[in-house]
Amino acid sequence: MVLASGVSTRRSASLAAADRHRSDEMARARGIQEAVLPRESEFPGLEVASLYAPAEEVAGDYYDIVALDGGDWLICVADVMGHGVPAAMSAMMLKTFLLHAAERHAEPENILDFINRRMVTICRSENLATMFVARYDPRNMTLDYASAGHEIAMLATKDGTVQKLPATGFLLAVMEDATWESKRFSVGEGDRLYIPTDGITEAFNPGREMFRRERLAQLIVEVRDRPLAKSVEEIGTAVVAHRGGAPPSDDATLLAVEFSSPLPEGG
Repeated sequence: MVLASGVSTRRSASLAAADRHRSDEMARARGIQEAVLPRESEFPGLEVASLYAPAEEVAGDYYDIVALDGGDWLICVADVMGHGVPAAMSAMMLKTFLLHAAERHAEPENILDFINRRMVTICRSENLATMFVARYDPRNMTLDYASAGHEIAMLATKDGTVQKLPATGFLLAVMEDATWESKRFSVGEGDRLYIPTDGITEAFNPGREMFRRERLAQLIVEVRDRPLAKSVEEIGTAVVAHRGGAPPSDDATLLAVEFSSPLPEGG
């Protein structure tokens, strides 16, 4: 009995040590993933705020803002199917491919094509990804976007209207020769772009009711007069309240961008 007790104690200690090691490793992985997200506090011509809430220690969601040659900005939100470590690894690859694409292309549809041709060779069917890519010209205040099956983004004008920006082509890694269409919008000073992942719009409450796009659009109008960061915070609070204490079933990300007055040429 004493021997059995000693073995059980050592086994428990070994399992506890393994759990601590795993927790430490996952905390490091979370830190690495968060470190690749944009950290700059200033983007000329833009104000930026974000919500990033992984369902597990690491996420399959990814967002970025990349400077392009000539002063334009590349705005991106992506969502790898699933969550946890496999999805997080694919999300890290997406960042690498996006940076390489931005060195060669500026048009959103060409960037998606570049990324897709690389993703399709390495992605398994359970790790397909959606991606929203926009190019913003802060001198002419034009926004070009293309969306690879991503959750609908919403362009909120200063007068309180909300325009939905749907997908313009297939998800990434479905077909090597897939194509996407770019669409252009003129934006005004104070207009805002909200880009969610479906962890926002498809958040479930205990009754299995989704948060829904319509609710997000309504909230965007309701928080229109709040500072940008406060508007994102209030939307996040509403999503958590909707879940009613239920744990998240998916990673949730919301990137919000407010457009400033036009920059002068060479600015």
